[in-house]
Amino acid sequence: MDQRYTGVVTRTLRDEERRVPTTEQQTPLVIEPLHARDATFLAEFLASHSSELIEDIARHGAVLVRGFDVTSPADFERQVLSIRGMQGMNEVLMSEEGRTVVDGTLVSPGHGPEIINDSKFEDFKLHVEFNCGAGANSGVYLRGRYEVQIEDNSTQEPPSHHTGGVYGFLAPTPEMPRKPGEWQTFDITLIGRMITVVQNGKTIIDNQEIPGITGGALDSHEELPGPIYLQGSEDGHVAFRKITVTPTMK
Repeated sequence: MDQRYTGVVTRTLRDEERRVPTTEQQTPLVIEPLHARDATFLAEFLASHSSELIEDIARHGAVLVRGFDVTSPADFERQVLSIRGMQGMNEVLMSEEGRTVVDGTLVSPGHGPEIINDSKFEDFKLHVEFNCGAGANSGVYLRGRYEVQIEDNSTQEPPSHHTGGVYGFLAPTPEMPRKPGEWQTFDITLIGRMITVVQNGKTIIDNQEIPGITGGALDSHEELPGPIYLQGSEDGHVAFRKITVTPTMK
């Protein structure tokens, strides 16, 4: 047990606990309650050990906070982001309720809640790396309304339901090979309803118009900015990392 921390048990993540394969050299640190597990204790723990936690994030790549009574992932994030020095760390320090961080990545929980960013964007460029497990299904929602699909289980469905497609509307052309268990990249540009999708350096949708919102949209207010959200309610686990949103200038 790490003597810098009180009231908790610390250990490294075991290989059998990993939800996605990885070649990362760093092993995440797991922090679990020793006795008290309530939200008040957790908030005090995070506030009093912020400098040590930041050091451990750098050392281990991620810190997984497990077994505490957390009301919701959003409440946990607000606690983290209110602590001096922790801004920007909410993707590498996460409660297990609703979302999981392994090796500094977000992992879709599989038949669980969606992973929704608090910030809202209008026109932007998005870079994201993803690792789709075998038989898994997820997606990246732009402004919370337009899904760019990620999947390894939709071969019998229409092409717009395949990886890189805008679900139900735009098919990827050319369609890239499925690579379950391997890291891939999306570079997506969204201006109004016009979208360009580049997968692994290859343009698969080139400045095409999205006709309307896709299934699973948060709302139908297409004229308003909206968040990035990662779908967590479908099959299996898809990992995400190195998510960068760059607003475009008009």
